[in-house]
Amino acid sequence: MTSTLEAANRGENATLRDSGVGEGETAISGRTSNPHLALWIAATGLSHGEIARRIAVEAIRQGHRQIAPDATRVRLWVDGERPRPPVPALLAAVISDGVSQWLTPGDLGLTAAGPTLDTVQLPLLTEAAAQTLAGWWWRLSPACPTR
Repeated sequence: MTSTLEAANRGENATLRDSGVGEGETAISGRTSNPHLALWIAATGLSHGEIARRIAVEAIRQGHRQIAPDATRVRLWVDGERPRPPVPALLAAVISDGVSQWLTPGDLGLTAAGPTLDTVQLPLLTEAAAQTLAGWWWRLSPACPTR
């Protein structure tokens, strides 16, 4: 059996190669595997359990006390499951530390497939624009006496 790093380079999951699953697919609901993530995890030399532990430590450091992945969850991410924010950023921070190179969630193959609506950034508003928007809001508000 080939190493995980070699399998990641070919875009397949070494543990699923002999199970009848097509190249680049996983047995879980037809998702495609994430060879980028597998490659970077292999480059760290860390186990899935150690990656999970470091993500939990980084999450607590950043104030996300509810995040506590395990080795199985990391394997599912490699198999194609997409973690929800802020986990991709935490994972990028942990792997960046492991390989001593700055990585983004996109480098790990964890970018969103569609548009991300909760991270829309607006340009800074001028004072006049802010007052105009505040006026519109007030007129649309149920508390407005002229409504």
